[in-house]
Amino acid sequence: MPRTLSCDTLALSGQANGRLIRSEVIRKKPDHIKPGDVFLLRTLTTGPTPADDWYHTGLITAISGDVVETIEGNTDLKGGSNGTAVFSRVRNFRKTTLDVFTIDGL
Repeated sequence: MPRTLSCDTLALSGQANGRLIRSEVIRKKPDHIKPGDVFLLRTLTTGPTPADDWYHTGLITAISGDVVETIEGNTDLKGGSNGTAVFSRVRNFRKTTLDVFTIDGL
């Protein structure tokens, strides 16, 4: 896992070494993720050259049904991705483009 402040750098590193689990896979096989994994929120872009943009991250603390419980920094009470505090959140991985950098084997 790279030491970086960039969500894109972390995600691209995960893609390169087989550690990034895309949201499409997670929705079909949620047992692939576990507490301790790092989630990355991704914007879906379209157009002639679609590109991935990961813009927020945090740690998964629990999984229950269709949701993950998380600890997220740089957020706010409204759940923004550029806030000033650390909060616990609940995110539905079926309704969000949530990729995961798995720590399995690290």
